[in-house]
Amino acid sequence: MKRTKHLKKILTLCFLMASVHAGAQWREDFSSGLHFWQGDTAFFACTERGLESRGPAEASDIGLGRVFYREGLSEDSAFCIEFALDLGFVPSSTNTLRLYLAASADTSADAASALYLHLGEKGSANYWQLWERTPDTLRRLWQGNTLFSKQSQMKMRVRAVFDTGGVWRLLHAPGVSNTARWEQDGEALQGDAFGWGWNDRFQPAYVGMQCAYKTVSRATMYNFPYVYAGRVPEEVPEEEGGAWLSEADSLAALIPSFGGVVLNEVMFDPATGESRYVELFNRTDTSFGIRNWVLGIPQEEGWKYYKLTDDTAVLEAGAYMVWAKEARKVALLASACRENIFTAKTFPTLDNKEGYLRLLWMPPKGDSLHRDTVLIDEILYSERSHHWLLNDTKGVALERLRAEVSGLLPENWMSAAETSGFATPGCGNSHTYPATQEGQEDYFAFSPPLVTPNNDGQNDFTVLTWDDRLDGFVCSIAVYDERGRKMRQLCNKMLLGTGGSLRYDAVDDSGRVLRAGIYAVLVELLRPDGKIKRLRYVLAVG
Repeated sequence: MKRTKHLKKILTLCFLMASVHAGAQWREDFSSGLHFWQGDTAFFACTERGLESRGPAEASDIGLGRVFYREGLSEDSAFCIEFALDLGFVPSSTNTLRLYLAASADTSADAASALYLHLGEKGSANYWQLWERTPDTLRRLWQGNTLFSKQSQMKMRVRAVFDTGGVWRLLHAPGVSNTARWEQDGEALQGDAFGWGWNDRFQPAYVGMQCAYKTVSRATMYNFPYVYAGRVPEEVPEEEGGAWLSEADSLAALIPSFGGVVLNEVMFDPATGESRYVELFNRTDTSFGIRNWVLGIPQEEGWKYYKLTDDTAVLEAGAYMVWAKEARKVALLASACRENIFTAKTFPTLDNKEGYLRLLWMPPKGDSLHRDTVLIDEILYSERSHHWLLNDTKGVALERLRAEVSGLLPENWMSAAETSGFATPGCGNSHTYPATQEGQEDYFAFSPPLVTPNNDGQNDFTVLTWDDRLDGFVCSIAVYDERGRKMRQLCNKMLLGTGGSLRYDAVDDSGRVLRAGIYAVLVELLRPDGKIKRLRYVLAVG
């Protein structure tokens, strides 16, 4: 059956996506448009420089906001909100900039509660100021020490860090190319001292910017190369001239074992008008700067390498990152986490039938310590790895089934599920086969985990049990086959008590016995506080 017949239905089914909250961490360079932003989207444009204002030709106040869920990060981790700025003017009392660290709505002026950085005072005596807005008050909490009064200073990066001690710190660095050290601006501020410990306010919060001008020429002079919200990135060295590490530190400390980073998904034969891409997955608890990472493909004269980025991008622990020929054209109708998709500096031409692909680290220019490349991962991909029932595999991505198993094995690859739009770029794969459940809370258990429904009295059914931790939860459970088709709805919005069980006879909704294979059991839990938790388990039918 052609995949295009089911795409509208597919997009309504999101169970097969990873349970990590998409809003927990993101980096936006605006290469994929403003899909995740709210506010005055008509008055901004996404260009090669990033986000540029396109305000009305009269005095205006325009802004954008994007959701950031603090709850997606561990409670003991520091996090930051970071902006790169390239202003074409020096702010003043009539032409100002606000950077929202948290707001109760998008960054329009009527957000009832907000915490924001403000730049723009009378004349050209500009200091960064931290302001708090509540429904009843507006007060300045803090002012930095650095005077910003020259046009040459209007290219900078600004980072507000909320550390593990509940303290806010403001840092800035000149320029937007990540080549300068961060410098702290003014004293740190104890968040609890003014009731801003983050978690005691709103979830989610909106991060964004607000551009207000009365001088008409300023309408197009606000530029934001990127915005970041998430864990504080690990600093990585520049190829030349960057002084983020001392000579004694050297680059040796930045060449760990990359064994836990894998090529996790590949789109080598995209649909018409869409882009080829590869996905990286970091299954370790270490974050890696990827400035010197390259993709390699074999050619008659030897291997040819393509550098992913010149930026100091970081592949966070447990995160996914997609690199494409054109980020904005990646799997347009798929279940994608677009905040994790980027346009590569250079990208190889992947054969649309089969190919050999390598991911490597290459020594930076001028590095006298390391002259050899480091192989991170390598894969063989082929159209023969697609599911045999798919008549049309154009626009279908291959997903890696087990990250810990070699990507050179054809049996370790599977077509992305139909319910995910045949691709999951930047998100957890629609298949993990056999899926690992390590690290997932064991709220449910199957006994036995393998069902043989042949009426011989042995393992003809399984019993799904849960414990009293789920007392008061509302639960929905469904069974899906390896192509993402729903086979059986075991329960729908069932209120759970202190423990219980369900019997399942390995049949579909029409009562037919399931074919032998691996099935995904997807559980959605609605907690009494209104929050949703999604879990995924595996059931084998023999």
